Amino acid sequence: PQVPGDLRALAREDLAARYGAEAPYEQLAKELTVIGDRGQAGYFLALADLVSFARREGIPVGPGRGSAVGSLTAYALGITAIDPVAHRLYFERFLNPERPDLPDIDIDVCSRGRARLIAYLRERHGADRVAHAGVLATLGARGAVREAGRRLGSPREVVDRVAGALPHHGTIDEAVARLPEFQYIDTAREPVRSLLLAARELEGRPWHPSVHAAGVIIAPEPLADLVPLEVAAGGEVITQYSADELEELGLVKIDILGLRNLTVIAAASAEGGIDPERLPLDDPETFRLLASGETIGVFQLDSPGIRNLLRQVRPERMDDLIAVLSLYRPGPFEAGAVAMFTRRRRGIERVTHLHPALAPILDETYGVLLYQEQAMRIAHEVAGMSLADADQLRRSLGKGDASRYRERFLRGCGDRGIPPGIAVQIFGLLERFCGYSFNKAHTAAYALVCYQTAYLKAHAPAPYFAALLAHESGYFGPGVYSGEAERLGVRLLPADVNRSQATYATQGADAIRAGLIQVKDVGPGAVAAILSARAVGPFLGVADFCARVSPRHCRPRTVEALLEAGAFDGLPGAVEGRASREAVVASVKAGRPLAEHRARGQLTLFDLGLALGVAAGPEGAPVANPEPPAHVPTRAPTVAATPHGSAVRLAGPIITARRRSAAGGRIGLTLLLQVGPEQVEVLVPPAIYARDLLAIDPAGITVEGRVQRRGVSMQVVAAAIRSAV
Repeated sequence: PQVPGDLRALAREDLAARYGAEAPYEQLAKELTVIGDRGQAGYFLALADLVSFARREGIPVGPGRGSAVGSLTAYALGITAIDPVAHRLYFERFLNPERPDLPDIDIDVCSRGRARLIAYLRERHGADRVAHAGVLATLGARGAVREAGRRLGSPREVVDRVAGALPHHGTIDEAVARLPEFQYIDTAREPVRSLLLAARELEGRPWHPSVHAAGVIIAPEPLADLVPLEVAAGGEVITQYSADELEELGLVKIDILGLRNLTVIAAASAEGGIDPERLPLDDPETFRLLASGETIGVFQLDSPGIRNLLRQVRPERMDDLIAVLSLYRPGPFEAGAVAMFTRRRRGIERVTHLHPALAPILDETYGVLLYQEQAMRIAHEVAGMSLADADQLRRSLGKGDASRYRERFLRGCGDRGIPPGIAVQIFGLLERFCGYSFNKAHTAAYALVCYQTAYLKAHAPAPYFAALLAHESGYFGPGVYSGEAERLGVRLLPADVNRSQATYATQGADAIRAGLIQVKDVGPGAVAAILSARAVGPFLGVADFCARVSPRHCRPRTVEALLEAGAFDGLPGAVEGRASREAVVASVKAGRPLAEHRARGQLTLFDLGLALGVAAGPEGAPVANPEPPAHVPTRAPTVAATPHGSAVRLAGPIITARRRSAAGGRIGLTLLLQVGPEQVEVLVPPAIYARDLLAIDPAGITVEGRVQRRGVSMQVVAAAIRSAV
């Protein structure tokens, strides 16, 4: 098929706008030929139209993801935002003319704008020609136990205990055999025995149709004439065929993924007066932040391990940041590539190459073969293979089966004057490193999102953390992010009926005010009613509040919750009267009608003293319900500086916990502990996990163990755990 004139003309026009006189028209023509031969021109036009609409409507769109970032056509059309020429990316990694694969372009969009984009697709192509891809959900171990318990009428506490002990992945039998939790659950006695027997029968069975997380199907004619459809529980029209089956039928699937981080970037940028698409990509303050590893809250750079890696690499440019994202995986660590990269990056070890021809290809990663595109470039430039064949070689190397390419590779190297022995070593290099080499196109795109969030943290911390907390995005819970904001000098203010928005929002240049929804027992309906009533003017007191806010939405328990959270403390004259307010709260708890309180004059300005039961305090005090619980003091001044092998005793709340496989099929535990201002990774060996399981309390534990350092990573290996609460 020929490429439609509108796609060719549009791509050439946009390419000229991006590159000027240096536009690589030859590469564009090559890509358009492959796209046309596959009949995919309409797919690219539909994506370009969708992204263009999103930008017109102010819906944030990500820079791209996956191998599609290597397409010059996608870049010219604005579907992706990473220059594939500047980053030496390859179209063949995305669409190889030697492979029949269909193009697969995922679009990241602001999570709040995703529904609008799908609505646009219906408007643009016809509501009867657009549907969500369907998936058939199956019952996992936890779901099977809960469904079995419901059908058997099992005691709720038994169901909760058994289901809570099961992992999110894996089978019931594996969990019962391996997890320490089941040494405290007698699976041979009733009612647990019957519960597990019934759950095993249900486990893995198809359970209900659901909506694919991202896939949207577009057809050239009414979908009902092509595939069976149904209406999902949420009202969405979905296909009864899976995404893979739909693609086999030749139907176009567009993956639109909602990414909260894009929502956070958009909100923080608007508040801080920053254009995220026009940031200087060499900002010294941003790179100082990245090099310090103080990246809590930064997209994909939150975890303790990657923060340690940042401190080792000390990125100074975007290429360094791209490398960090590609290095932080098990393969590079196990192969020694991370240690080699960091030593060479810091000048501790000299950069060497097997042959000078490799220098232009591997210099950007200090002689370490890190990217799949580098492997392709070696095959293309050093061995003379076409880029299509180079990609086939790369795929075969990744699967450990590249023997059929060996002689061809060695012969090509010989034709270019490379000695046979060196050629063999170069092929061996590809074999060793291709198993873990990563798609640079993907990390280049995500590195840009990382950089944008780091820039906002460095230059607009209050707007950034307000947005991060408001949209509940990130690796940790809100308590960690509020603590990090305070460390940077951002004041955290409690909820206030006259100053708070629905959720977290900035107040002034250096403060974040908790939202009304952050107050326990205050729901969305109450928040909407409060904000609506406040629109005509501030509240003058609790009596005024109760008179203006509909009692249908603001029940006595809601007023009580606001009182206890200190949300009325900022009202004029609310400086004393704790005892009086305690009487008001007690009266509200007793269930007396709010109208009765108003009639008796009990809800006055004088009744509002300090918050009850919380440390709301004056402006700048912590919010009333911080998460996680208050830190348990540590006995070590700083864990990060403690030498390898040192004995330590730490205490703090658990931020995250995950099970991990250990030798012999046993199960260990990895905890992230908040120790003062630090987050410390604690490895719990299987024997300690089994012995001290009942002492592992999320609210706080004390750990005795030793510091273990392996390359850039640092953990504490637990020898004993006890509850600190």
